[in-house]
Amino acid sequence: MAAVPVLVAGLVVFVVGSGEASGYLSARTMIDVVDLPFGPTKQEHVEQLTELAEEHDVSLALVVPDRSGAPNSVDAYAFTGSVAEPLFWGTVVEHPASDIGDAVIVWSYAVDGTPDQVRSFLAALHGAEFRFVDATPTAHVLVPAVIQQPGVLAISACVVLGIVIALVAESDRRASRQRLRELAGWSPKQIAARESLEIVGLLVVCSVLVCGTLAVYLLVRGASPTIWSFSSGLAAVVFPITLVSVVGVHLVCSIAGRRRFGSLAAPVWRPIVVSLCGVALVGILTVNAGAVAENARRATALERSLSREAPHGDDVVLGVGNDTIEQERTFGQIARRALDAGTAGLAQTTFMQDALLIAGDAAEQLTAPNRDGVTVLVPRSMAGDADAVVDHVRTAFDDGWEVDSVRPPRTVPIRPEVVDTTAPIVESADRWVDWVTPRTTDSLDVPVIVVADLRDLPPNRLGTAARNGEVRFADRSTLLRELRAADLLDVVTQINRVGAVLERELAAVRTERVVVIGASLGAVLASLFAAAALVADHRMRRRRAGRLRFLVGRHPAVQHRQFVCTASGIVAGTTAVVLLGGGTVDVLHVAGTAGAAAVLAAVALSVLLAATHHREGT
Repeated sequence: MAAVPVLVAGLVVFVVGSGEASGYLSARTMIDVVDLPFGPTKQEHVEQLTELAEEHDVSLALVVPDRSGAPNSVDAYAFTGSVAEPLFWGTVVEHPASDIGDAVIVWSYAVDGTPDQVRSFLAALHGAEFRFVDATPTAHVLVPAVIQQPGVLAISACVVLGIVIALVAESDRRASRQRLRELAGWSPKQIAARESLEIVGLLVVCSVLVCGTLAVYLLVRGASPTIWSFSSGLAAVVFPITLVSVVGVHLVCSIAGRRRFGSLAAPVWRPIVVSLCGVALVGILTVNAGAVAENARRATALERSLSREAPHGDDVVLGVGNDTIEQERTFGQIARRALDAGTAGLAQTTFMQDALLIAGDAAEQLTAPNRDGVTVLVPRSMAGDADAVVDHVRTAFDDGWEVDSVRPPRTVPIRPEVVDTTAPIVESADRWVDWVTPRTTDSLDVPVIVVADLRDLPPNRLGTAARNGEVRFADRSTLLRELRAADLLDVVTQINRVGAVLERELAAVRTERVVVIGASLGAVLASLFAAAALVADHRMRRRRAGRLRFLVGRHPAVQHRQFVCTASGIVAGTTAVVLLGGGTVDVLHVAGTAGAAAVLAAVALSVLLAATHHREGT
């Protein structure tokens, strides 16, 4: 029971740490600015925000994602005051407001001060025609978001199942005590009240100790009022709900332990509940094993991509916020000049569904020399649909020119070319491009549209590609100079190195791997706990037969054989069902994995039975 408050405190720490890492617990109030007063320049907006913050005596900071794309890291530009350092994890890099430079100011702001000061500042901000929305995180929003992260839900499920198994085992240990109380004349209500009082007392004492330890940590680390407020509020909600739930389940187990179902003894339900929990844990382990394998595959692919991209790792792509049609057209012009100069490459995923458009230096390497017009590389697996693909490409070009309301400079010749595979081309693009519209197929063999002459590409499509990060620029200094000259830095949220993008993805994958492995270890421990409970119940039920066999010299394995084989068969069946339900079609893989799971289960049960061999003759 003492583990329950510790696990709840772990959830509180995890939620608060995740909020700190995202920057949304940097102050008492968080707002998302969505629009600025029309007319003033960016510098004038910064000065206006500083004056308002000083006038109302609040701390104000612009909080934006790390410009290099580092995970769990944010940049904070302080107008007044300062931003608290994270206590659990994450990094906040603080800069003065004068260093904002090309950082976008239509973003999130941390506002700290007394409630009256914050309220007065927000009213003044609204009066100055700054448009914003309240983005202060609340427990009912942040907790589900954190739990939905990869692996966290599995950990939560393992914790819940482990608690259920522990409560069942606790009810078994208390059964004899309850029978004595019943013989002494206690009524069922008196027994339930006594059980509730004992379990509540134990949980409350442990909770006070755990919460006190957490409070001391926050005090020693100098936690900000925001962290104190959010942590205490979250704990005030999570702890009572958890404690009431645990006490309720414990009472149900205690009451069920007193009753008989027909001619069967009361303990019959206990192994059934433990077995169901064990089956669920086996399912979680199977899913997590697949997730770990997939995670390892993704990490290996990203590490290989980082190695291949090393010579061009300093190329950059843009991240753009809310822009106008005119600004998007200007982005396209900047991209066009870089492509013409040979200092940029284009890999567009939004030109046509399930197709990749390539332009720039890479295009020259994919087709025959001096090839004019547009070449559509069709993988051999789609050779029968080559004419239909070309028709779709022609329609996409026509739609692009229609959006621009201009006539194309010429009728673009579009020719199909059947190749063995386009997977290497798509895989190379996937190293730095995110598919804005996800592919409807898992195959990398999709049509690749190669544009030899940029004049054939509608301008709006080029602007869309630039703002979506589908144009990589090799000359960062020239790009910054052109963005500054076109007054576009206000809408550029990030200028990311291609290498940094891959490094961020790799860090996220490795973090996910740690969480999933942690969930798997939790499932293993809970499964062993369930196995130990089942072994104890099995010994209790087979005690008389076991004594007899022991006295006549029979080997203990005789009475345990059916138990071990049945449990191993259930484990194998559960594993096979989970794999088949997850879409695995390789029968040999399913059979091999299920067989391995059954062997592991048999070994674990045999070890537990051998460890308790001294009880055979008792």
